[in-house]
Amino acid sequence: MVIGDLSSCSLYGLFQRELQVELSILQGSLVKLRKHREKENAIDMMLLSSSAIFGVARLVDLLSVAKISKSIAQYLRGARENDLEIPEEDMDILLEAVKMLVSLYVCREEDVDKWVEDYDEDLKGIAKRIKAKTAETKEREGEEKKLVGRSRRNQR
Repeated sequence: MVIGDLSSCSLYGLFQRELQVELSILQGSLVKLRKHREKENAIDMMLLSSSAIFGVARLVDLLSVAKISKSIAQYLRGARENDLEIPEEDMDILLEAVKMLVSLYVCREEDVDKWVEDYDEDLKGIAKRIKAKTAETKEREGEEKKLVGRSRRNQR
């Protein structure tokens, strides 16, 4: 993608351009996950994109956006490290988060404060739900380890 001369772009303008790229990757990767294709690659791409959004959101002081993108990254990291399937319900929450971020992408710079005011509580709620799912993922991983341990003991 050729972006062109960015020297006259505001910091928020640069944020929007980065957000556009990363949201495109997040949306495409969610589609792959839903279709059960390239799971590992899709999770890796989503992890990188959510981490990138976290960084650029902090640069423009959009802390609720940084928080939700960090929650997404933590969830995905846990799913990847433990090779766990991402349930449809969890994908729905991730999609809801992406939709919220898309609404920010289309927001004009002069309207960002209003967007934050309107959506801050929603973003916090989604971040909280993602964190709860992250805890569930860790719990599932712990249960799977216990089952493997029992299985090994029973084989002896």
